[in-house]
Amino acid sequence: MKRWGALLLLFGLMGGLAGCFQFTPLTPQPQLLYSEDFSNPSTSAWLQDTDASGGWQIMNGRYYGMLTDDDSYYYVYSGAISSLTDFRIVATTSQQGTAADHSWGIILRASDEHFYAFEISADGYYVFSVYTPSDWANLPEWQKTDKIRPAGQTNTLRVDARGNSFSLYINDQFVTTVQDGTLSSGSVGFIVETWTDPNGGAWFDNLEVWSLVD
Repeated sequence: MKRWGALLLLFGLMGGLAGCFQFTPLTPQPQLLYSEDFSNPSTSAWLQDTDASGGWQIMNGRYYGMLTDDDSYYYVYSGAISSLTDFRIVATTSQQGTAADHSWGIILRASDEHFYAFEISADGYYVFSVYTPSDWANLPEWQKTDKIRPAGQTNTLRVDARGNSFSLYINDQFVTTVQDGTLSSGSVGFIVETWTDPNGGAWFDNLEVWSLVD
């Protein structure tokens, strides 16, 4: 009888303790899907090719894109990751070259000759655009912002892509949200452009791709 009494008392205490706790579901956390710090100059995941008109090259832990011609563009995306749909892309970048009229940035949902581009310019503008073999459309046109740091300083670019919605950030500050349904999936990469001035470009580093959670 004493043993049964002890067991009943123990169960009673456990029941009382159980009533003191509430189950809290774990909050989903973003997962790192891909990262690149360009510390390996021999990687095959990124194009390295240069000629008289410019090119791409890994040097000193950064990925450099350069153009020596005016009114030109050069983009590249990684072969190490593809079929990305909803995700966050973040990268650091800084202007290179002497061109006063040029732009550079990150591309996403890239495949074949299709991509979205989030670019900033040397004179403090940004644009989000979609490129296909038949068209290159700005969504919307270039917009002035004080969130872009001047030449010689590092900027951080970020895009959160959810379906047809793209939220843009510069240096951790929200800029705008763009809607477009042209492209649904693809890889990530970079772009450099020159306009009226030759010799423009940028370096890129600390590329990260994250899953999104609501």
